[in-house]
Amino acid sequence: MNIYTRSMTGESQNVGRAEDQEGGGPVKRRRVQENPNDFYTIRDISEKHIEKFKNTATYYKIDIQDLEVRDLPIILKTLKAIFQSILDRVTANIPSTDLVRVTMDNPQLDFPILLPFMRRSELTVDRLLQEIERVLQSYEQFVVDETFGMELVHVNTVSGSGYKMKPVVDVTKMLEKKQSIIQIKNKDELCCARALVTAMAKQDKHPQWNSIRIGRDIQKQLALDFERELAYP
Repeated sequence: MNIYTRSMTGESQNVGRAEDQEGGGPVKRRRVQENPNDFYTIRDISEKHIEKFKNTATYYKIDIQDLEVRDLPIILKTLKAIFQSILDRVTANIPSTDLVRVTMDNPQLDFPILLPFMRRSELTVDRLLQEIERVLQSYEQFVVDETFGMELVHVNTVSGSGYKMKPVVDVTKMLEKKQSIIQIKNKDELCCARALVTAMAKQDKHPQWNSIRIGRDIQKQLALDFERELAYP
């Protein structure tokens, strides 16, 4: 039975297929009351581990079997039970604080359904179904009972008390040692103008650059001239 839908919360279309394509007889269906694990099969296709980034990407193929469901509320209830079972299986050994990302692909979709990285505890079936619904707004049909792919990326988070704090930086000593930083030392209110004329003197290769750099009287005079020229208080 194919389930076609424009939105997970909207009207369903063409819900049901009464006959077998080959024999013309009734299709064998599974009832909703059964165990959700019986509605699908899941295969571990590939797994890639990247030690540098402490993550693992596992790709699964999932086959959904024919279901005996006709009313939209029952369809949604069944889908929720199935996807809850799938999420429980693929994340069974992942701590709740680790990060996970889920991607789903289906032949009916031009683009995959993607849930960004989040904590395992935040990955819920409702959140997954909401993202499926959001993607389906752009498509006329989505076939549920067929094979689709799911990729789960798992990132280990660092925990424990082994982190060593870096020493606190003494800004005053750093400024004294850093020759690339010029300190404006003044007792007037010209610090901004002094800094600007010093920077311009460096850029223009002023002949008295060293006197300007160390804060001699010429630095103050240039700062006053700069303020008068711009009418800057």
